Amino acid sequence: MSRGGVIVCFERGRLGNQLFQYPAMRMFSPDARIVAVGMDDVRRGFEGVAMSRLSFSTKGERGRQWRHFKAYCLSWAMRITARMRLVSVVDERESVDGPHFKVTPGLFRRVFYFRSGWFQCESVADSPSGLGLRLNHKYHVVARRTLAALPGRLADRYFVHVRRGDYTTFPSPEHPAVLSYAWYREQMSRVRERNPNAVFVVTSDDKPYVEEFFGGIPGVFIVHLGVLEDFAVMAGCLGGGVLSASTFAWWAACLARRESADAYFIAPRYWVGHGTQSWMPLGIETSWIEYVDVARSCASRDR
Repeated sequence: MSRGGVIVCFERGRLGNQLFQYPAMRMFSPDARIVAVGMDDVRRGFEGVAMSRLSFSTKGERGRQWRHFKAYCLSWAMRITARMRLVSVVDERESVDGPHFKVTPGLFRRVFYFRSGWFQCESVADSPSGLGLRLNHKYHVVARRTLAALPGRLADRYFVHVRRGDYTTFPSPEHPAVLSYAWYREQMSRVRERNPNAVFVVTSDDKPYVEEFFGGIPGVFIVHLGVLEDFAVMAGCLGGGVLSASTFAWWAACLARRESADAYFIAPRYWVGHGTQSWMPLGIETSWIEYVDVARSCASRDR
């Protein structure tokens, strides 16, 4: 294991991806200074995160465009220095048994550019830095207030996360990761067999879709407050949850489980690779999640 030095990273993916990437960098070098471009939701939403931030102006649309331009230029410069072997480069060697780091040494051996890798596996979340991730108190307050307005006990509340957006064509248009309404309803019925008092909280990146398909169902409530607010509400559902093949849902489930060891979670078998029946990514299979096959009819209906 490398220790000390400086780690430079750029935002890759959404919040769930970044919650894996941060503890993975700490696993690689616990004492390193991490300089991150982006990853603002991780900083805003979680305590126990030690990262330096490159600050760019974000005032107005022109400010956001300028920020993206400067971030792009910095990313381009890092790629050039990596190609010239001026800095050490870290990539992920994907494996079923946890993250493996592939290091290409550079002239400045203690400057590490995390070029690629998702590091999506249970052992990363169970590392000291993964276990140290705690939601910011203000999001706990939002979650408690939102959940308190629903009927039943906290142990009767289950989240349902519906990921759509890019999942309608990813990882391929032929075998997308998106799940159908029918699949979600089947898993909700499975939950109700275990707990007839189950109350479901539905969150999604596609509000019109869930309002059309889940709106008006008894015992089902749609929440659409914001990225971190929705995440906190999901993490506050101590009964468990029905997960899409999303790291956002995975981490919300992980935090809920830390509060309630008996929480029950269901996810599609093979995760993002359910369309081809091969695990994707390789290390994502998790010991405390029950995996359910996705019939091809359920994968395609109501997409």
